[in-house]
Amino acid sequence: MSNLPITHHPSPITHHPSPITLHPSGPWHYSLSDFATSSFLLTPSLFFSLLAELYRHGPNTFLALQRSADLFDSTYFEWISIQMKRIFKYAALLLSALFVTTFTYSACSLYKDRQYTRTTIVPDLQNAQWRPIGGTPRDVDVLSRDLTPRQLQILVTVQDPGFFKHNGIDLSTPGAGLTTITQAIVKKLYFENFKPGIAKLRQSLIARFVVNKMISKADQLTIFLNTMSFGKIDGASVVGFESAAEAFYGLPLKELTEDQYICLVAMLVAPSTFHIIDHPDWNRDRTLRIKALIAGRYNPKGLMDQYYGELPQAVIDAGLPPLSYVGGAASHK
Repeated sequence: MSNLPITHHPSPITHHPSPITLHPSGPWHYSLSDFATSSFLLTPSLFFSLLAELYRHGPNTFLALQRSADLFDSTYFEWISIQMKRIFKYAALLLSALFVTTFTYSACSLYKDRQYTRTTIVPDLQNAQWRPIGGTPRDVDVLSRDLTPRQLQILVTVQDPGFFKHNGIDLSTPGAGLTTITQAIVKKLYFENFKPGIAKLRQSLIARFVVNKMISKADQLTIFLNTMSFGKIDGASVVGFESAAEAFYGLPLKELTEDQYICLVAMLVAPSTFHIIDHPDWNRDRTLRIKALIAGRYNPKGLMDQYYGELPQAVIDAGLPPLSYVGGAASHK
């Protein structure tokens, strides 16, 4: 028998956390040891299912996962990082393409609008005419210079208080609303069937870069006076101030009293709602508000305060233009 010394080498003991089986009766029958293998693919769907199981098993499971680091593996977060970079890259490319497309379309459209203004609208004005797009020329019934200074003051104060200062668009003057006189005539001259939305953007671009640059303020007012709608009487449309004066009062515009003129101006923001014949009380109320505005007894509280204070609920429900009334100086009743 050998007398060689016997050296005992204790076997190294490695403590591995016991595999935790997640919901063995369910569709996700995996153990934590599975996640430690390099061949296992942790997909997003499996990730969220695993989280649900973790919540179900309680905090002990989280502690075991933290020790084993089976779930929160750096490779998974690297995969997330790569995917996010791809998403941001494609989003940036998409936005760039959208911007270029929109800019190109707008530039081409504005070029055509300038050509149309130069070849059609300006010559019509020189002949004291105007026309809807695709229509035939119509005679101008009243020029802006035919208004008295007082009538001009009333009209501009109500419809577009920043008219003589802005470049076609005004989103800052209290009481101006979302549509300037310039934008209003764009709707009549450049659109066959105007619908809010994308058309509003094109309307604003034409007002700013075409009409504001190519048509004088005086001519813009002339177009406005002859193209605005005053609703209907017995089913027939009433268009233009001169026609409205004849239709509602049986008088030419220059012979109207100030009160009668203000009643017509009161209709412009919503012709059907503030109709002189159909809703005389509502028209009278708005006329009084306009008088208070002109006299300086009322100051609009914000851009959309174009009704000069609180309105009765019945007036609101009658069908005011979308976004034209957002509470003004007070809340709805």
